[in-house]
Amino acid sequence: MTPRMTGEYIIRGYGMEDAGAIRECVIALQEFERAIDPRLPPGEAMADAYCERLHARCSEADGRIFVAAENERVLGFVAVVAREPFTEPDDPPGTYALVTDLVVLEPHRGLGLGKRLLAKARGVRERRRRTRAAHRFARAQRHGAPPLCRSGLRAAHRDPREAVGMRRGLRRTTGPAPAVRPAATAAEPARSE
Repeated sequence: MTPRMTGEYIIRGYGMEDAGAIRECVIALQEFERAIDPRLPPGEAMADAYCERLHARCSEADGRIFVAAENERVLGFVAVVAREPFTEPDDPPGTYALVTDLVVLEPHRGLGLGKRLLAKARGVRERRRRTRAAHRFARAQRHGAPPLCRSGLRAAHRDPREAVGMRRGLRRTTGPAPAVRPAATAAEPARSE
């Protein structure tokens, strides 16, 4: 029987105070995997090295660790790296996000914690995309695009063909709006006045 939680659980970023609990989760995961492949080392023997490598990988690849907690007690965690490079010959260039670890301790499974942890992990990649878009807009502004406010993601540029490829309504922060309409696409004929 799965015990039901008595309080509210939260998904939050990893803190140094969580190190011991993360280690216990790694041991639990390793012991589960050892039931499948007994050649794997015991959880207690590999946990410290694994945790060190987990933190190093997060540092190297723009990663994060999130924990599921109830009353400051860690019930599970997810580790995600946002810049895992493609390595296979048939892969596209660039990077992708990768969940390296997802653990929910056995007594707390079936409560939706894994889903909530994965949702938080997905947010890491989305935040990285938004940050890259913001950097592209800043770069476009340095190279002559008019100032933009941060309320949306559509470039108000003198020449729409040179605009950064984002679309969402933006307002100019200063000066008059440029008298430029977006270029017509093949599916949408140019409007005449």
